[in-house]
Amino acid sequence: MDQPDSFELATELLGPLPVINAFCARLGLAALLESYLPREDARLRLAPATAVGVVVGNLVIGREPVYALGEWAAPFDPALLGLAEGEAGLLNDDRVGRTLARLFDADRASMLEGHRVASLAVGGVKCPTTAKRPSGFVPKPANPATRLRTAAPPVSARRQPRRPPSAATTRRR
Repeated sequence: MDQPDSFELATELLGPLPVINAFCARLGLAALLESYLPREDARLRLAPATAVGVVVGNLVIGREPVYALGEWAAPFDPALLGLAEGEAGLLNDDRVGRTLARLFDADRASMLEGHRVASLAVGGVKCPTTAKRPSGFVPKPANPATRLRTAAPPVSARRQPRRPPSAATTRRR
């Protein structure tokens, strides 16, 4: 019964990346970044659109500094970050900084217009905004003489009392 250990356990973190990736895919963020951030520099071993995608994921999830992106990305499944196996080590502050400088130099007005058009096509994402009245059981105080203080009702902007005129406007000449 001497069998070699052929199984190995590898743990990778998913977190909210599948949800973030779904929204980015519906917005066409990767294609938009690839069209405005071409890969022309030989020093960039990582595609600029991929690096910016990792920065977006970092900003949404963890907000780690740029110099710690490699450490932040290490526990995640590389495919969820758009990285190939072993590319998480390429996420250093120099490479990501060059990519962010390219993003700054890109034609952001056209990029935002492309994003606006893409976001109009997203459709189907609903955010309910109906206000609901809070309800629930509020216990009465044991002693009726003890009353709970309540805040004053909010005053409408139209019915606020007028301020007295300032000293500068009340001077007589």
